[in-house]
Amino acid sequence: MMDHVLAYLHGRYQEQTLSLPAVAVALGYNPRYLTTRFTQVVGEHMHTYLVGLRVAHACRALMGGDVSIKEVAYESGFSGPGRLDSAFRRHVGVSPSEYRRIFASP
Repeated sequence: MMDHVLAYLHGRYQEQTLSLPAVAVALGYNPRYLTTRFTQVVGEHMHTYLVGLRVAHACRALMGGDVSIKEVAYESGFSGPGRLDSAFRRHVGVSPSEYRRIFASP
C-alpha cells in the first residue's frame, strides 16, 4: 500500500492541486486512514513529505541557475514564489536566492 502511495506522490508532487484528500480519492483510501498509516510508516505527515519533495526539486532547479525563482516555484509544485520561499527557509535554512548564490555552479 505505502509503496503505491509513495510512487503516486513522487510522480505527481509538481501538481499544485495535490493534497491528502486528492491522493486518498485517487488511490481509493479513506483520508483519515491514509494520513494515519502514512505517518506510522514514513514517520512524518504526508504534507511535510510532499513539501520536502517539492523543496528537493527546487534545490535541483536552482543549481541550474538559468530559471527564475518564480519559475522554479511553479515547476516544483508551489502556488507561487512566496510559498517556495517560506518552505525553503523552513527546510533548508536559507532563501532560494541565497541557496542559488551559495551552491550554483559559476
